[in-house]
Amino acid sequence: MNRPTGPARIKHCSRCGAALVCGPADGKAGCWCEDLPNILPFTGDDCMCKKCAELEIERLKKINQEVGTPSTRRAAALWTGGKDCSLALHEVRKSGLDIEELITFAPPSPVFLAHPLPFLARQAAAMGLRHRVITIRPPAEDGYTRALKALRREGIRTLVTGDIAEVGGRPNWMREVSRGTGIEVRSPLWGRDRRAALTDLLDGGFKAVFSLVKKPWFTRAWVGRALDRRAVEELASLVPTPDLCGENGEYHTMVLDGPLFKTALRLDAFGVGERDGMMYMETK
Repeated sequence: MNRPTGPARIKHCSRCGAALVCGPADGKAGCWCEDLPNILPFTGDDCMCKKCAELEIERLKKINQEVGTPSTRRAAALWTGGKDCSLALHEVRKSGLDIEELITFAPPSPVFLAHPLPFLARQAAAMGLRHRVITIRPPAEDGYTRALKALRREGIRTLVTGDIAEVGGRPNWMREVSRGTGIEVRSPLWGRDRRAALTDLLDGGFKAVFSLVKKPWFTRAWVGRALDRRAVEELASLVPTPDLCGENGEYHTMVLDGPLFKTALRLDAFGVGERDGMMYMETK
């Protein structure tokens, strides 16, 4: 775990969501994590509480005995093409985790209005990564469990998600269905303040557009609009107020450029479709 610098800050554990103090506290010159082995491949923005960190250290020690250091473990990232999965991928790669492919779970005959599959393939190509679509057949929980077990048999040990928080009071879906599969689900954005997440995205140089918005929060004018600092301020002033990151499905985004991209993507022309209170980009 990278050692924190500067004054103590209140953060949230990336595993259990509990609040924690990161930095000097209780009269100590450094953070409590400095007493732990320096083997956790996380950045300072992906802290864990002491209990979760100690459990992770023991788990990694066992894995290291079998397959080597954490940096050599095969990993993949769940991919929807939006801001959250892009930021999560960026942060784990900075921490040293090597992502070898992007994975999109999809139902049979999928129709993704916010994230068309051909566009996801373009994103992966622009980043020089493999993209794979895995079909999930009902019932959903069994379908996801089968898919995760298949990935584990292929050698994938870690799956990165862009999840930020519970949706509708439900726990993290991927963590729940991954139990017993041998796959570690890593969610570096979990528990992060919404505005802080958007600031991290924009400060990181990501370029994204609103690909789908919903009524009653939005009008058609938002479709295709750039997600920039002005848009963030307007999001916060909307009535009714949406989740700032769209965690309840109020809006979706598509990333066109950023530190992960070798070449930026362009959307020269698009139409605006409308269905069931949703307004979305129809890319050419």
